[in-house]
Amino acid sequence: MNKKLYELTDVSSIGSDEILSMYSENINPTLMGIFKILGLRDLDVDYAEGMYLHLKSGRKILDTTSGLGVLALGHNHPMVIEAEKYCHKNKVVDMQKLGPNRLQAVLASNLAKLLPGDLNVVTLSVSGAEANEAAIKLVTKAQSDNKKYLIRFEGAYHGKTHGALSLTDSEGFGDGFLVGVPMENIITTPFGDIDAIRNIISKHTNPNGDNDIIAIFLETMGGQDLQVLPSGFLSSISDICKKNQIMTVFDEIKVGMGRAGAGNLFCFQKENVVPDVLTISKALGGGKRAIGAMVTTSNIFKRAYGSRDNCALHSSTFSGIGESCAVAIETLNFISDQKFLDEVHVNSEYFKSQLTSLRDKYPNYIKSIKGSGYFLGIEFDFGWLSKIANFSDNKKISKITNGVGIATIVSILYKDFNVLTHFSGSSPNILFLMPPLIINRDEIDIIISSLESMMKKNFSLSLLNFATSTLKELAK
Repeated sequence: MNKKLYELTDVSSIGSDEILSMYSENINPTLMGIFKILGLRDLDVDYAEGMYLHLKSGRKILDTTSGLGVLALGHNHPMVIEAEKYCHKNKVVDMQKLGPNRLQAVLASNLAKLLPGDLNVVTLSVSGAEANEAAIKLVTKAQSDNKKYLIRFEGAYHGKTHGALSLTDSEGFGDGFLVGVPMENIITTPFGDIDAIRNIISKHTNPNGDNDIIAIFLETMGGQDLQVLPSGFLSSISDICKKNQIMTVFDEIKVGMGRAGAGNLFCFQKENVVPDVLTISKALGGGKRAIGAMVTTSNIFKRAYGSRDNCALHSSTFSGIGESCAVAIETLNFISDQKFLDEVHVNSEYFKSQLTSLRDKYPNYIKSIKGSGYFLGIEFDFGWLSKIANFSDNKKISKITNGVGIATIVSILYKDFNVLTHFSGSSPNILFLMPPLIINRDEIDIIISSLESMMKKNFSLSLLNFATSTLKELAK
């Protein structure tokens, strides 16, 4: 132990090459290789503020990724910083395991006031996956012993921890793992297909009218492919589940907290429904704190954890840290303000209309515009790449082509236009655009003009040159 450790004050002065070496050797070398393909090896951030990343090189990057949904208020929002300063100045207790915690109580009360129906009991967590883990345990414990199945939807993403992996059905995240809930207890059904739900319930109902289904877990908008549920689906599934004593768990970890637009704090509020359980995370921490929440009713919570023997069966070491709760209190107040939500709705509709106009101008390249609010995606058509490169049209080649095509676009936007975007491995033909909710129209116009300039500037040739050599290697 003779090697000198770096101190916090050393971090900003370490050279970029040394940082790359550290990341590759001590974090994830394969991921570093992907960053290289995307042209992001030089994304060496000096500081971040609002919508922008300021690099050591002096470049200013417009960040449309929101840290994959965490940065609803952008980087280092002044309100969040003030909340942290308040905690430091007043020596707020961060870790309190015995006795009622004042900040936890206030945050939970605020959530209960903002949510409809009887959603009033909050279990805090550190992440979204952990909130879903809490939901799995809650519904399993609250239901009768005769019920043993959980329903998930095709393409679902509910987290990567062992229990949550059982409910995740995208990108092969669960492959090779002993997932927490045995897969024989999981039923998978098409996203947004209410008739499929009815058929499943019918098959699992005995002659006495009882069924063995515990709960349905549902993302209120597809987090991996931006699928929007048909109008009336949430109402129908809620009614069906109530009639059959099946619990509904709505996962709003990615699309909640104003992101889905329509002037609502949560996506499910577009219909007059109330789930049995709601899971929240990502934006709740204001981009600075790791926090999540599972919210349910007093009745369900008591059925699961209502006795002295089991009231503390579910807990988490770092859930409900004082400063995290303080930041969440302020973040929730800021985002839930109706004037702010209405502004998000108006500007996000403008954003989508501009993207739709772009699709109309370039129908040979853009198939559709997906999503809603500030969770939008451009679905590209990369089929022509395979044909020009003389590759056979099979599923493997199609996925490779899409992946290389979207990687090229991410790289071009970053390198040539200083705009940071991202995509999902399960839907590699969709460019994700999920900026912080604070984005203004000038910044929306920068994104649109960058996309249009990219399409005009030898788009086919740029994609083909980048893709051909990579496709030939990957297709071997």
